[in-house]
Amino acid sequence: MKRILTMLPIAAPLLAQQGRGTISGTVTDATGATVPGATIIITNAATNAAFSTTTNELGYYRRWCF
Repeated sequence: MKRILTMLPIAAPLLAQQGRGTISGTVTDATGATVPGATIIITNAATNAAFSTTTNELGYYRRWCF
């Protein structure tokens, strides 16, 4: 048990360095009206990894990306 506890202070800073984040926003059309049900595709330019999400009834989206 003591070995596990001594590793926790070392491992905790490593978890904070993960490359992930959140992207959020609201989709609107040319008139400024929100667009519910719009598909959003987010692509990481460095890795070409793609993530998708859909706007809610208010045109809002939020996506965790790695």
